[in-house]
Amino acid sequence: MFASHFFVDSPPRVAQQLLGMRLQTALGTYTLIEVEAYGGQDDAASHAYRDTPRARLMIDTSGIWYVYLIYGMHLCVNITVGLAGVGGAVLLRGLEANDGSIILGPGKVSQALGISRQWNGHRVDDESQDTVWLPPEQKRGPVKALTRVGIRHEQDRLWRFSIRP
Repeated sequence: MFASHFFVDSPPRVAQQLLGMRLQTALGTYTLIEVEAYGGQDDAASHAYRDTPRARLMIDTSGIWYVYLIYGMHLCVNITVGLAGVGGAVLLRGLEANDGSIILGPGKVSQALGISRQWNGHRVDDESQDTVWLPPEQKRGPVKALTRVGIRHEQDRLWRFSIRP
């Protein structure tokens, strides 16, 4: 589905391009309706801001699932993006199910998709993970740029993007 260069772009650009894409898992098919971009060393809210073992995946690769536990209870699922050595990611924040129901919040998104920590480090286009990316079913609505939420740093960046109804 994705060309290898799709994810080698700025986090905000990739984030906006992902909106409207569909992801099919064993639990159903969902449309991405809200995402949040995180940069590399220039974004204090990003895990890639500091070069740590956990962030190394974000810094070194693009097009990879980056899954981590937050608050000791919720999994957050990201896709690594950007140039190698710089890092970045797009956090999946909102889905629309085929029945029209809306799922908002990174923890709820991970749960709906059946995400586990075992996804961490796998390519997003690896169908052996029982996930298949599908093209958008229809033309998406206008993209709204919003401030990011749930972070302490860089809160004023308009790097949360939504096509929520």
